[in-house]
Amino acid sequence: MPKYNSDVYSAYVKNSDIEFDRFTAFLVRLGERLYNPVKIIIIAVAASELISVCIMYFLGEMLLGHQYLTSYIITIVIAFVCSFSISVILISVLKSFTDLIQKQKKVIEEEKKKSDRLLLNVLPYRIVDNLKLNGESKPELFKDVTVFFSDFVGFTDIASTVEPEMLISELNEIFTEFDEIMQRNGCERIKTIGDAFLSVCGMPESRADHAERMIMAAKDIVVFLNERNKKGGLTWQVRIGIHSGSVVGGIVGIHKYIYDIFGDSVNTASRMESLSMPMKIKVSEFTYNIVKDKFSFDEQPEVEVKGKGLMKTYFVE
Repeated sequence: MPKYNSDVYSAYVKNSDIEFDRFTAFLVRLGERLYNPVKIIIIAVAASELISVCIMYFLGEMLLGHQYLTSYIITIVIAFVCSFSISVILISVLKSFTDLIQKQKKVIEEEKKKSDRLLLNVLPYRIVDNLKLNGESKPELFKDVTVFFSDFVGFTDIASTVEPEMLISELNEIFTEFDEIMQRNGCERIKTIGDAFLSVCGMPESRADHAERMIMAAKDIVVFLNERNKKGGLTWQVRIGIHSGSVVGGIVGIHKYIYDIFGDSVNTASRMESLSMPMKIKVSEFTYNIVKDKFSFDEQPEVEVKGKGLMKTYFVE
């Protein structure tokens, strides 16, 4: 598994963010406290007195005589005006600087949110958190999950008769709704492969009702497509296969983040899909045993499954 950032680099990034936030907050507080007319006058008076003391120190007793009283007063006034002007300029510059930092910080925060949204479109949220906190995400074994695999009936014929732009638009609309359905049911879309759709429930956060949630999502998808087909246009029919078991999940690649799941359960779900019928949901015996009291099923004759031998399968009614 590739390591995307060293632990030292990750710690450096986190500490840099913390120090930047502290520095920004300090400048903002300083600007708010100083940018006040009364405080500016106080600072100017203090500065002018300091200048006067310096003048007295360097000129000595020359300014103590009455004949130099006017010069002394003028010196104090000039020192005050200069100090006041300098104080106003410096504090104004400081406030402008703090305002600029605040604006830049907001821009950075917005960019971070955009980056997070993009990552969450391709990676599960817990994997994103691991990458941000640790700089890497190690493969994990998930023992109890349910895998969903779907494919469109006659997709090759549809693709050969429809303009590419229209085909992509249709798939985008359908898969967007698939994503919404999966999310509502607490499932995680893994990827699409052409017209195939792969999803899983029970990871990265474990769920005791993973099989039930996935079947509910599958039923919602069938309902959605039936309703959509009634509106006219292209007719889309889907075959769905579901299997429960264990998978390994992890990031593949370095330059492009791709999260994928592997294992026999993924292959078996794909086999269930290929054995299914249009607008039907076929589940393996493993999934059936988990949710047989939750749904109605139509048991099918045992069938030879590649690499598995004879298996019992069931259609969700």
